[in-house]
Amino acid sequence: MIDKEIHTIKVNIYGMELTLRSQDDPGHLKRLAAMVDEQMRALSKQTKAISTTNLAILVALNIADEFAKYKSSAETRTKTAADKVENVLRLIEKVESN
Repeated sequence: MIDKEIHTIKVNIYGMELTLRSQDDPGHLKRLAAMVDEQMRALSKQTKAISTTNLAILVALNIADEFAKYKSSAETRTKTAADKVENVLRLIEKVESN
């Protein structure tokens, strides 16, 4: 197995410059950082003055909630597709047995 190159990139989230090291694509990391920054800025406009830490926790909870909903939806679609495949296989078996 070939080891991936480790990239070091600087990102700015809510006025804080962070240095990230990852094997992931730097462009992907920058997009993620921009998404977090955007959510922190949007939420800070909607809430009373709270600490940056509390703001980051609220954003993390929002992102986790969104992820959980997408995951649940994907699991439901996967089960529905599997049920449909199973029904088709039953029909094929029925036709072949006649």
